[in-house]
Amino acid sequence: MMDIAEPLVSFDAEQPAMVVQNFLEEKAFDVGGVRRHGIVCGYACREELGDGSLGGYLHGFTPEDLVMETDSLQGVIRSMSA
Repeated sequence: MMDIAEPLVSFDAEQPAMVVQNFLEEKAFDVGGVRRHGIVCGYACREELGDGSLGGYLHGFTPEDLVMETDSLQGVIRSMSA
């Protein structure tokens, strides 16, 4: 059996971006969640990370990123390929 999702690892926005990049590479993750005040407020892409803090690479969530609990599996899969 295969999963269609995996847990989102997350890191505090103040973390050094290079440390997070190394972790994501080790685990073969493309993205990691970014936390502010303990709440995941967006994500950062491994390939974009460089100098500075992780928060500088934050991509905030948009309505297009969200999946409603009433969405069908087919609709969710279609939205991921768009």
